[in-house]
Amino acid sequence: MRKYQLKQGAWWVALALLGALLLSACGGGDDESTPAAEEPAAAPAPTAVMQDSTTVSPTAAPAEPEPAMPKVDRVIMAVTPPSTEFSAPRMGGQPQAFQVRPIYEYLIGIDAETGGFVPELATEWSLEPDGLSFRFKLREGVKWQKDFGEFSAEDVVFTHEQFIKEDSVHGQTTSYAEMVSSVDIVNDHEVIFRLGRPAAEFITVMSAQQGNMGDQVSKAHHEAEGEPLNLNDSVVGTGPYQLLEREQERFLIFERVPYEHWRITPDFPEFEYRWLAEASTRLAALIAGEVHLASIPKDNVGTATSEGMKLIQGKVPGQRTFIRYYCCNFDSEANAWTNPDSPLMDIRVRKAFSKAVDRPQLNEAFFAGAAVPMYNAHQNPSREGWDETWVSRFEEEYGYDPVAARELLAEAGYGPNNPVDVNLFVIRETRGIPASIDLTEAIGGYLQDIGANVKLLHVERSGIGPGTRNPPFEFNNHLNLDITSSDLFIAIRVKNSGTGLPGRLYGFATADMDDAYYRMISEVDDVKRNAIAREWGNLHYDNHASNPLFWVPAEIVVNPEFVADYVWPGAFTGTWSHIANIKSAT
Repeated sequence: MRKYQLKQGAWWVALALLGALLLSACGGGDDESTPAAEEPAAAPAPTAVMQDSTTVSPTAAPAEPEPAMPKVDRVIMAVTPPSTEFSAPRMGGQPQAFQVRPIYEYLIGIDAETGGFVPELATEWSLEPDGLSFRFKLREGVKWQKDFGEFSAEDVVFTHEQFIKEDSVHGQTTSYAEMVSSVDIVNDHEVIFRLGRPAAEFITVMSAQQGNMGDQVSKAHHEAEGEPLNLNDSVVGTGPYQLLEREQERFLIFERVPYEHWRITPDFPEFEYRWLAEASTRLAALIAGEVHLASIPKDNVGTATSEGMKLIQGKVPGQRTFIRYYCCNFDSEANAWTNPDSPLMDIRVRKAFSKAVDRPQLNEAFFAGAAVPMYNAHQNPSREGWDETWVSRFEEEYGYDPVAARELLAEAGYGPNNPVDVNLFVIRETRGIPASIDLTEAIGGYLQDIGANVKLLHVERSGIGPGTRNPPFEFNNHLNLDITSSDLFIAIRVKNSGTGLPGRLYGFATADMDDAYYRMISEVDDVKRNAIAREWGNLHYDNHASNPLFWVPAEIVVNPEFVADYVWPGAFTGTWSHIANIKSAT
């Protein structure tokens, strides 16, 4: 087997439940504004061929109603600040991509209701007969902001050249550069991406599902004014909003383009992201009318709705949280495990940790029951490889049973006089789940209840990376409450594989898991790839390679005096997208 390197118990829970009940008793509940969570609807696997005849015409803009007359010219959304601010798409990581989404557009868009692929700057795409190339037909008549001409094939080639630069810091740059050999121009509105290997993940990488990787940038603008590497530099895209003003660490303001956009006309002339780190500050600003939408922790939603605010959920529960094991993967070249002495190498320990966690109690305590149960960390009925038996087997394999958990630890040689040691990261940066710190500490308590000796490590997210690099790896017996919205391909590579960048520890993975992953991303036939994805999923499930928790619907609380609705998937990296869909109250 070769190694593939692809470049690139719970008293505090009871208190939380009590707090939720008290909040509800004080009038915080609202059945209409807090719908019950549902399992994600099954959806077909993404196809390699797509045309937009059933969505939007390649030659005419879709019929749009006249924008409403908003009560305010500028609608303001208060959110947690991004860890990095940037304007050039290639200079920012995926979790921060939301800050430039109003400006730029993609070759392949994402449907706000279903999360499925839809034509955007490309009207259609198809796999060439060689099985290694993708042909894209581009939309005509799309304007670059600030009079920089029309979008064309030259811009697609130029965007490709930008993303493969050595100083690019986007998380997908290395794998993208390894995947794509060249981009050839057929004519002004048609290009062919030549791939160096079969790559099932290519379409996903080029879509709005992958943060800002597929953002198209203007060649003419860069030649005239330079790349916007500094925050005060000029920026243009093809989106319905253009950049108006920003002040680092405070706000980012956009204005509606001064012409009829080809796709959508936003209701609000201006939109602002306001960076407010403290949840209490965001809640207070929303209730005071200083902002109109805000990301609010679940335990504060009742307070907001009791003041007349409205909760809106994203349409696709793609954001998720699970326990990731930093310990071990199999190095096929060395024919050895990275950390063979780690307690987490023993599947009985990993299974005990799975059965220690009372997921329904956590769901009620921290998500008011709205989170969707997770049966396998990266797959659900809407994703490739789904296996219904994971649901029927879950209670026996993963379900809460502290007695069974203690028995498993005893079988592995651990007990009161010899407790299993484990480190649990408590990360101060929440990354989309405001209650993540309390949730992490609650999980630590569950593990202590079955006899584990848990050491809490309070760190910044940036403090984790160094311990996952270069053998023998500092993090060899560590757990992390991971929060991600990445797609299946990226999630496996970054969260559960040994096939990522050389010298990195990506979570528990066996050689068989890595082999299945490599075969999956190399298979462009949908049926065959789905079978391999199910094979990988069963290896992941049976090995307890992760400790599954929840799929969490993205939520935003709005002031209905100003905002009537906001339809967005909420499933993808960066959480906030489809900003132009924010509808004004009449």
